[in-house]
Amino acid sequence: VDTAQSTGNSQRLVEVLRAAADRHPRDARLRQRFAMLAFRQGDPLAARDQLGATGIFENPTKDPALARLAAEVSQALGDPTTALHLVESLWKESPNSPETCRLYGEALTHEGRFEEAETLL
Repeated sequence: VDTAQSTGNSQRLVEVLRAAADRHPRDARLRQRFAMLAFRQGDPLAARDQLGATGIFENPTKDPALARLAAEVSQALGDPTTALHLVESLWKESPNSPETCRLYGEALTHEGRFEEAETLL
């Protein structure tokens, strides 16, 4: 993903990943790559569509990296409730992770739970 972006071929990569995701609809890693690229290019809706196809919103602990991305996408789309749900699931699995603490704090802030967020950020 980074190589294509740095060489200016990110649009071509989007096309390739979209075609691959269509051919292999159950390949979560393909969808994750597609979602990351879409999110980096400023298209959180496309990212959410790809993430939704992985089932991560229903079962966030099956892949923590994917759940973190889904939480960031949800926050970008103005859906702090979903982001909080995802991050709370991650928090239960790994409460000492700095990345999880950051995301959890941000999600709590978006929900107006500032005192709780302050202990994490």
